Amino acid sequence: MKSSIFGLLSNFNTMKVSIFSISLFLLFVFACSENKDKPIANTNFSRASPLITKINELADSVKPYQITLSDQLPPQTIQIPKQAGDFSSYLNDGERVILEPPKVMPLLVLKDENGTEIKNDKGESYILGEGGMAQFTTYTSDDGLALDAVNSSLMDSRGHLWFGTSGGGVSHYDGTGFTNYSTVQGLAANNLRSIIEDQHGNLWFGTVGGGASKFDGRSFTNFITSKGLASDVVYSIHENKDCEIWIGGGGGISLYDGKSFTNYIDEQGLRANDVLAF
Repeated sequence: MKSSIFGLLSNFNTMKVSIFSISLFLLFVFACSENKDKPIANTNFSRASPLITKINELADSVKPYQITLSDQLPPQTIQIPKQAGDFSSYLNDGERVILEPPKVMPLLVLKDENGTEIKNDKGESYILGEGGMAQFTTYTSDDGLALDAVNSSLMDSRGHLWFGTSGGGVSHYDGTGFTNYSTVQGLAANNLRSIIEDQHGNLWFGTVGGGASKFDGRSFTNFITSKGLASDVVYSIHENKDCEIWIGGGGGISLYDGKSFTNYIDEQGLRANDVLAF
């Protein structure tokens, strides 16, 4: 009797396993057939097109405005005194500024015990440094640099180096010493952010608070908002292939063609009025 009961229980357990296995098989087949018939989801995402603002389709009230220099007071050209003892002045917003010639500070060179310069076989002097010879030469205000805080630099077409400082003006390094220019020599402002050389050999300095200064090697010509520039805070300057100067700053972009300024701001489609680089 006991063996019969155990046999029935064993058969019942076997039946449960078989029914469970068949159920799993049918569920798998159904799922596969359902996935086979189910369409694959589209994974392509639509992307919005960039906003295009056409200048010629803008209303006249917001089209870029052109300021012709012939209708304005001419930009101020400031002649730099050439040598020690020469002095001149100019009016800056009603205040007279006394100009002085730039100071030339030659670098210290290696000398013998008699004070005679020691030179190599090419006749070149040895520039003094600290810590012996190294692959890096560091120049600071102790060597004649206008200020140790340098924001911008440029090597011009002659191989000379120009350094724009954060408050000390511009330093010109010709390989033998520094010549420093600041507002005392006619530079628009002493805090610089950018330097370029145009195709005519003029240097352009972007200043914070003084607009843009063009330097021809003898005199500065300063462009500010009252002369048509979009902003006196200039971060970046660029010249295109047509010799036009693009000036970006805190008030949009100014295009200077040599005769007039055309200014672009957010109302003409510019994304923001702070332009840090071109």
